[in-house]
Amino acid sequence: DTIGHDLNVQNNGGSATVAGNQIGHDMNVESGGGNSTVSDNRVGHDANCRGAVTGSGNAAGHNLACPA
Repeated sequence: DTIGHDLNVQNNGGSATVAGNQIGHDMNVESGGGNSTVSDNRVGHDANCRGAVTGSGNAAGHNLACPA
C-alpha cells in the first residue's frame, strides 16, 4: 500500500503485521504485548519500532529504528 504521510500502529495485546508499504514520511509501530512483524516497508523519513517487533527488509530515508 502507499501511505502519503504517516503510518501509526499501536498494538495493545494481540499481534500486528505491517508489511510491504511505501510511506511518505514516518512509520511508528509500538507493540504493547503481542509480537508484531514489520517487513519490507520503504519510509521517506523515520521508521520507529518499539516493543516486541521482528521482521526484515525495512528502509528509511533518515532514521531506521526497525528491523533492517
